[in-house]
Amino acid sequence: MKQLASIFVFIIVSSSTWGHSINKSISMWEKNGAYIQATLIFTPKEAGAVVASGSISAMTLAFLQYSKEKVILQNNGKPCILSQTNPLPANGDFIRLEFLFHCKNIANPKDKPLTQGEKSSTDDSLSLTINLLMDSVPFHTHFVRWKTANTLQEFIFHASKRTHEISFSKQAPPPSYDYTLIGLKHIATGYDHIVFLTLLLLIAQGIKPTLLAITGFTLGHSFSLGLMSLGVLSVRGEAVESLIGLTIVIAAAEVCTKGKFLQITGWILAFLLASIGLVTISGAMKSVIPTLTYFGMAVFVFCYLHPAIAKRETSKHLLVMTLVFGFIHGFGFAGFLQEVGLPKESIVPALFFFNLGIEIGQILLASIIAGVLLLVSKTLFQANPGQVPQFLASVMAAAGSYWFFTRAF
Repeated sequence: MKQLASIFVFIIVSSSTWGHSINKSISMWEKNGAYIQATLIFTPKEAGAVVASGSISAMTLAFLQYSKEKVILQNNGKPCILSQTNPLPANGDFIRLEFLFHCKNIANPKDKPLTQGEKSSTDDSLSLTINLLMDSVPFHTHFVRWKTANTLQEFIFHASKRTHEISFSKQAPPPSYDYTLIGLKHIATGYDHIVFLTLLLLIAQGIKPTLLAITGFTLGHSFSLGLMSLGVLSVRGEAVESLIGLTIVIAAAEVCTKGKFLQITGWILAFLLASIGLVTISGAMKSVIPTLTYFGMAVFVFCYLHPAIAKRETSKHLLVMTLVFGFIHGFGFAGFLQEVGLPKESIVPALFFFNLGIEIGQILLASIIAGVLLLVSKTLFQANPGQVPQFLASVMAAAGSYWFFTRAF
């Protein structure tokens, strides 16, 4: 009864939970003499956190009033004058605003970087502060692209970094810290990844197997993350998100069942996947996953959970499993990173630091999860600590099933 109740609670909680979600907004800035023009773009969902929901035009006007005091531009410590604020026509389902600032003492009117040894006659440095939505929307991130005649600078604003210094005489350094922090935040709020990481620890059960599992998962997702982010491969994001849910179901089945029961579970899952494939062929249901993929998944699940294969050498099996599943999860990371956006002039450094943030977060989470599992087994399940993996895996199987079906259809 305790297991059943936990499953239903988890399903209810997960109904509003998506493993990969980011609250972001974007603005494009351009300098023209002493004037700075900015176009700010938001989704109605984000704006709805601070203004009343309604039509795009009504929300645009309300959000314009909210935004006026949240964007501050300074030159040499003195505020630039916000001379114009205009609502722009909606582009699709996006709220668009236009700001025009007047900064009297901006140097280098031709927007050209100064040569070595050359000095500017006036102060060409600006300070931009953005407080939009950061106190109302968790993990909101604002991306600024600042264009001059010869340079494009990109900045990331978030709750712990709301001000950036902008100079026209030199190119901004790659946002290494920002992308590391984004990677950390992503893994910390990617609930499906946390669930899968927990299942890996339950399967590994030991320091050496755990290190092997994390290594395989890291190599797998780093490879697919790099391939997709660099444009070598392209996959449909919704299909990947659904497959991540399936990897959770498969891993949970391996924790919960052994021997003949593992084989029966493999048959059931394979039958369900093949049946869904047949239904999509008939046109009765539409799925973001290609029909043939369902049959391929059915064969994979049947083979993977077959007892003859389950008896393979543990370390090799663990490494292969985590490599394959990590490869799938890496496409999810890449989809998130593409949504965030990579700086065009420093794609590789940004990709490296984003992945670094994920790895740091993964190590921290694995340590925390291992500690919690040990604590739970010695307190709540003290009489029978062996029930902990089965209990947690059953709950996570329900969550994985929910994510698989809701993302696929």
